[in-house]
This record gives sequence, C-alpha cells and structure tokens, in this order.
Amino acid sequence: MSIEVQVYSAEWRQQVIDLTVQEYPYMHSWFETRFVALHENYYQTGRNRIIIAREGNKLAGCISWVHWPLAYMGRETGAGQMVGLVVDPAFRGKGVFGKMLAELDRQAAAAGVSCLFGFPVPVSKPGFEKQGWKNVFDLDWFVAPVNPLAIFRKTFSAEGFSSTAPDNLPGATGFLQTAADADFWKYRKDFSPEWPDYWFHALIDEKPISLVFRIQQRMGLNEAVIGKIYGGEAESFDIRAFLKLFIRQLRAEGSVAMTSAAVNISCQDQAVQAVRARFFRSGKKVHFIAKHYGQHDYYARPEEWNIWRADMETW
Repeated sequence: MSIEVQVYSAEWRQQVIDLTVQEYPYMHSWFETRFVALHENYYQTGRNRIIIAREGNKLAGCISWVHWPLAYMGRETGAGQMVGLVVDPAFRGKGVFGKMLAELDRQAAAAGVSCLFGFPVPVSKPGFEKQGWKNVFDLDWFVAPVNPLAIFRKTFSAEGFSSTAPDNLPGATGFLQTAADADFWKYRKDFSPEWPDYWFHALIDEKPISLVFRIQQRMGLNEAVIGKIYGGEAESFDIRAFLKLFIRQLRAEGSVAMTSAAVNISCQDQAVQAVRARFFRSGKKVHFIAKHYGQHDYYARPEEWNIWRADMETW
C-alpha cells in the first residue's frame, strides 16, 4: 500500500496525539489538551494547517504550522510558524517527510502565506533545505547568573514584577518581529496557561522600558527566559542599565538562578546589542529556518529579523 498525504481532519486527532507522545516526552493528557488549544480554536481555525501522511488507516507522520503574525515596518505580513513534525519510526526512510513538506508548500502557497519559519532539530534540517528552506541565521544563546542560592527556593513569587503588558508596547517597527496583535497574545496565553508571562517595567532616564519573560526549569533550577525587550528609542547604554535593574530584581526575589536570551545577533536592534554586551555567550545555538512564498526579499536577510527565542511558541 502506498503513502498518501492529505490535510488533517478530526478523525485523525487521536493517532496524531498518540504518535507525538510516542516520539516526544509529553504527558498524554497534557499534550491532548495542548493540541486542541493550539490548533482547534477561534484564532487558528482557517489559518493553520496540519498535513498528515497515511498508509491506509495507519498514520505515518504529520507536520503543521500555526498562524504566527509577524510585522514589518509596523504592518502584519501573514506568516506562520512550524509547530509539529513527527514521522513514525516504521515509515522512516520511505520519503514520508519529503512528501509531507511538498504538500505543506502547496497548502502555504494556496493559502496566501507569505512565509513559514521554524526551529528544526539537526537531523531534520537538511530535509527542509532540500525543499528550498533557508537557514537564515542561528539564534545565539546568552545567559547571566542571578542567584547561586536559588537552589534552596523553588517557588517563583513574582515579587517586584507585573502580570500585565504596557498599554502600548513600544517596539523597533523597522524590523521583522512578532506583531503586537491583542487577539494573538490572548490565544497564546490560552494555549499555554502553565507558562504565564511576567513583565518587568522601569524608567531609565525618564524613558519607559519593559521586558517580558517566563520561568522555566533547567536542571531543577528556575531560569528567567526573556521574550523581548521593548525599549522604544532607548540607547544601548540605557538598556544595559535596564538589564542590570532586571537582574537585581530577580536576585531580590530569590528563586531564580539564571536568566537567558537567545537572539539573532545579525539584528542591530539596541536591545539585542545590549544583551550581547551584558550577558555571556553560552555557545548554544538554535537553527532558524524560513521559506517565503511571495516577493518580499527581507525574509532572506538576517539583519531584518528581530526575533528572540522566547518570542516563539516553544520557548
């Protein structure tokens, strides 16, 4: 029996969930809830796609994207982020990945998507590149120590931080970056309620600067992963002072061992350059790949992308 590819429909949900949990270390109930919240909702319906490969009634693999609004020069561009790729071990080496990716291309072009982007693991990156995807840049991971005694305190109290964003998020609108879309941010919060956003706000030389972060555990220690710094027209020196205040507040809170930011160092945004100056480069990199379906050449220019690792779905 030959492999066929098609757009996902709900009768395949259980097999998609089962295969994903088989291949990744997710709790079944957690991933089932997350899958529905990620794909089957008011925000994504009609904008996202899941492509499946099957042999008769047996699922061989799946690949998907969700609508992930990017803005350039203050205007949304109509992009999507890859969020799911899995091939059943029994079907590997049979061209399943290539067939799914080809169908994904057809669906993206037909849907008018301007660009798809994602973060492939090293083993799948060559397969994307064979289909015309570009490794536009790698995100470099920077870290800063906060509190070596945090091992004795596990619960993040959020003391000194906020749960709400500023009314108007200032940003560097000249770059490609995640759009300030209220519906999108609500959707994002709905599908990952276990990872709330925290905000740190300060005035530096009477200029408002904010950053968003989440707490994740690494080797049993709390890490504050920075989503983005919203500094308006602040200069690099101002943002370095702001980062110093942020680390000081984390240290005072007591439960955070380190903070990190993975950034595109090709981008000349002041906040990116401030992180490079204030944090230590860890040596860890994350591949960032993209494929564009229109005429916008800025998608291929790494210096245009003001993308931070925690801007993206996977954190």
